[in-house]
Amino acid sequence: RIYDLIQVDNRIKSFFQGKNYQAIKEGQRVYLTELLGGPKIYKGKDLVEIHKTVGLTDYHFDCFLGNAEKALSGLGLEDETIDEVVVSMEPVRSALMNRAQGLAAHAKQVDGQSVLER
Repeated sequence: RIYDLIQVDNRIKSFFQGKNYQAIKEGQRVYLTELLGGPKIYKGKDLVEIHKTVGLTDYHFDCFLGNAEKALSGLGLEDETIDEVVVSMEPVRSALMNRAQGLAAHAKQVDGQSVLER
């Protein structure tokens, strides 16, 4: 669902035009699954390497997060879970902007479970 929103979002859709959209979609799906505590199966390129010449700004990342929030809300997830997912994606901002990174989401456990397990 998030990718449907991105394709019509004039603020960020240009980053995906002319690219292998299916490959990007699959790579992001696998990466985000891992980021949120799922199995460590991401074998794609390093995020910094992928995005170093793209020209992303905090505004663009905020647009992506807004689309993620809309998609998750549309799936009927509770606000608390949506907030946790969005907060878990924040450290990715640092990688995309080539900044120092903080604690990874996979290290964030509540009652011994990741956000995907709860």
